[in-house]
Amino acid sequence: MQQSLPEGARALNEAELLETVTNYHGLAISAMVFYLSIVTAYLVAAHFVGEELERSQVATITFLFVAFSFFATAGSVGYFWQASFYFRQSEAYRILQIEELISPHVLIGVAEGLGIVASLWFMWQIRSKRARAARVD
Repeated sequence: MQQSLPEGARALNEAELLETVTNYHGLAISAMVFYLSIVTAYLVAAHFVGEELERSQVATITFLFVAFSFFATAGSVGYFWQASFYFRQSEAYRILQIEELISPHVLIGVAEGLGIVASLWFMWQIRSKRARAARVD
């Protein structure tokens, strides 16, 4: 179903569509870099000081990690989805006749979601070592 444009608006030409796609890809990559920074910081904290942190400290950094990594994931997924949306409207898409096995935004969302779960599991492993060591002493 073709959407009608608001009064006074015009459709994007091919160059504007491809520029929009490029801009959304840039935003998506920026969101992915933000995500990787958050995950790296959490893993480094877990590795070096995870055993010594108090329960409230772990809860605080874990809450911040989950919140910010979720928003970074939502950003990268959303930006990749928007890029795909605009690319599908372009003549280049019709000429190339690209068929995706899996959409980039789905792949990125799953990969980043698994990264969040794996990071939480890593912190849990570090913390469970501390709990086992405390029981042995």
